[in-house]
Amino acid sequence: MNGGLGVLGRRLGRLLLWVTLLGSAASWGWDGAPALERHVAPMRSIALPPALEGGAWARQQGLSDWQLQPGADGAQFLHFRAEAARWQQLQRLCDGSNPLAPQCLESSCQTVQNVAAPLADGAPTWLIPTPPDLNSLLAGRPDSCPRERQAAPWSGSLPAGLDPACWTVRQLSPCQSEQTPVEYLQPHWRPDQLVLLLPDDGRDIQAWALALGLQLLEVIPLPSLGQQLVRLLRPSDNPLSLDGWVERLGAVLGIGGVQKDVAYFTLADPRGAVGAAAAADVSVASTANSSPDSAVDSTPAADPLEGFNYGPALSHAHRLTARYDGRDIAVAVIDTGVDGTHPELQQRLVEQRDFTGRGYSADAHGTGVAAIIAAARGNGIGASGLAPAVRLHSFKACQPRNQGGLAAQCWSSSLIQALDAAIGQNIPLINMSLGGPPSPLLQRLVEAAAARGLLVVAAAGNGGPNASPLYPAAWPQALAVTAVDPDRQLYPLANRGAYVAIAAPGVDLITAAPGAGQPLLSGTSMASAHLTGVAALLLQLAPDTPPLALAALLQRYSEDLGTPGRDTEFGAGLLNACASAEALSGRSDLCGGTP
Repeated sequence: MNGGLGVLGRRLGRLLLWVTLLGSAASWGWDGAPALERHVAPMRSIALPPALEGGAWARQQGLSDWQLQPGADGAQFLHFRAEAARWQQLQRLCDGSNPLAPQCLESSCQTVQNVAAPLADGAPTWLIPTPPDLNSLLAGRPDSCPRERQAAPWSGSLPAGLDPACWTVRQLSPCQSEQTPVEYLQPHWRPDQLVLLLPDDGRDIQAWALALGLQLLEVIPLPSLGQQLVRLLRPSDNPLSLDGWVERLGAVLGIGGVQKDVAYFTLADPRGAVGAAAAADVSVASTANSSPDSAVDSTPAADPLEGFNYGPALSHAHRLTARYDGRDIAVAVIDTGVDGTHPELQQRLVEQRDFTGRGYSADAHGTGVAAIIAAARGNGIGASGLAPAVRLHSFKACQPRNQGGLAAQCWSSSLIQALDAAIGQNIPLINMSLGGPPSPLLQRLVEAAAARGLLVVAAAGNGGPNASPLYPAAWPQALAVTAVDPDRQLYPLANRGAYVAIAAPGVDLITAAPGAGQPLLSGTSMASAHLTGVAALLLQLAPDTPPLALAALLQRYSEDLGTPGRDTEFGAGLLNACASAEALSGRSDLCGGTP
């Protein structure tokens, strides 16, 4: 490494330490019954004349969570959320005598809000079944969540024996409805299973487990820690509870850590997404120039959906992609499986491994994440990824809940193995578009990755403002990414919290689905993939840059959004690939001097 980059790395490393320590201070967690609060303001409406650019007007007024709806004769209806004082302030801008002024509309919800007592206190809260996975529904496949129960009042905990992923907490009151998936509030784990770390000291683990009254399921070497991951089963007739075993084994000399095998989940929103079941077919273009080692095609075929691919322009990455493509940068995608035969991903995968025990498969979530990072550029299909020449390592650690669906479940044990594999190969960028509750053993692996100088890019979560902090994103060694839409508005389902580090495009991104699909996907999963792709471009620009220092630089040169300065919604702000690249290279002309 040259002297300049070494100094930059040390300075940015200190900045990253300060940023991550700040981001680790969350005010709520996974212990005990969650205290749910109302965060959503009532819905308001204003009619805008055809001559007024509605989006610009909304941004000028500082509105958030707004939508434009076309009306008759070119009129527009702007719907947004605002508390009473803000609504009254905006009403002063309405002028019935001026045809170019907005016209304020009264609705039943606004009337209720104006005349009724405050609705935040005592609002009913219900436990309701999660909507079925749209892909499974369209394909006629059974959903993994049973539908026989009706909605019931929420008491702060889930009834015994129910899967948290199948339930949502909904707070209802006039003009507003706020939902939080239960899996963001209450941890879930494999029944009767424990995972722990043991040193490789030659002991007979089978005999050791039997002497304790436990059944040995699996022993997996973890070279990155110099230890072994051991999975144990508590017999159903054993009188000691699983928590009791965690406490008992935690006191045994020589055990590096012990916990329940907790559940994690992928972070694309399955409710509005359509994957392979309903996506349009695409024709397979020639792959003569798609080898990982070939130069960028000088005569590319136009990608037909590139005009709808707003993400690179929003993050200013489009000003780098003519020159950089992530060549020779290794990226690990720890997720569900990736369809390496998709026209957008052919010859991009250099490794495919399964850590679920269910076998490697081409799955919707992993394929979508991989395509945002590395979909082919100029192949006459779909839209391009950020870094189409990266070398993708697909580590399947999550299993889809339904065949062909986006929602998938992972376990701390499978994620630990996948992270160990990525660390063992010194893969500089590790994308984890998934999350769940704290896991001390998984945290050890994230810390080991950071100690090697590797960057874990993690999705911040899609649980909304009431969700608990999501891990690995909330550990200070990871970079937590939230999602924004084309108007720089926060993804409504995004988690909030001091751990959120940075925002990236993540709403309605064009990506890929197994087979030949080109769906639109939304969620912090997509935003973390976008940032990972940008990071690959910057590492190609400056290969000696420590990935952790790169994370600090991305935050430093982001565009501030929301409350001035770092905040709990957008973190440091919106990713700015171009400003980061120019700071990294020391060249103010790197992006061509035009926005």
